[in-house]
Amino acid sequence: MRIPSSSTHGACIYRPSRVIFCLLGLLVLSLFFGQNSVVHAQSVQILHVDKPADCDSQPKAGRDKWILVHFKATVDESSRSGKHGEVFQDSKEVGLPIVVQLKENEVIPGWIDGLEGVCAKAKVSMVVPPEIGYGDDITMRFDIELLDVSDTPIDEPSLFDVLDADKDGQISIPEFEAHFKHRKAELDENGKPPMGLFMKDDVNQNAKLNWEEFSGPKGTAPPAVAQAVIDKEQADPELSKHKKGDPLKVKVKLHNDGDSEQEEDDRPGINIPLDIPLDEL
Repeated sequence: MRIPSSSTHGACIYRPSRVIFCLLGLLVLSLFFGQNSVVHAQSVQILHVDKPADCDSQPKAGRDKWILVHFKATVDESSRSGKHGEVFQDSKEVGLPIVVQLKENEVIPGWIDGLEGVCAKAKVSMVVPPEIGYGDDITMRFDIELLDVSDTPIDEPSLFDVLDADKDGQISIPEFEAHFKHRKAELDENGKPPMGLFMKDDVNQNAKLNWEEFSGPKGTAPPAVAQAVIDKEQADPELSKHKKGDPLKVKVKLHNDGDSEQEEDDRPGINIPLDIPLDEL
């Protein structure tokens, strides 16, 4: 839930902690409506708190604390604006909890007020009025699962692990597309997954992203299988000679016509007729 920069389309998609504001510009709205005041005329309405049995011994949320949460944000039935019940964002649908700090310019004031004193592992449902939320007469309901609370920054969960569905240490185009196809708000103007982001990260242009290439949240070190992929690619002399934008020579064997050599553009999606057996690529 950080303020996005003016050119953070990739950051918005890759970092779920930014998505809700990146998609709708809502935090910017809240700033325009003067929601940085520590004292708020309107208050959060707490609908329900489900505390764990060991709540007393768990760390408590509060101003400037770091939190790891799953959340669902919807337009509340009492809202004077927006479509009642519309889901703005659901972190479980994205596949990752978010990490944020409870401070001004990081989250809306309603989160700072509503989560004050709530223990880790608790679940909270609350309604945030526009005056301490998003402004523009939008009243929001948040269903929040507080997974962890810390005085120091919490490591951001790895989106690389989520996208790597078959756990082979790299992200394929089908895996990338499958992750985004049901997330309509993040599709491009043609209703397609953001493949430009994939292509930008695909430095060696092999139609797969290894851990080093991937620019989204991925933890501090690659899993063993992902490191093995990196090591293999670095050890491959042909791959190491290939630079982004270079043409790739593809050698194909034609039926009864001997060998022929041709140059093809090295972009994913090259179509080679199925009736032509390949000797090597």
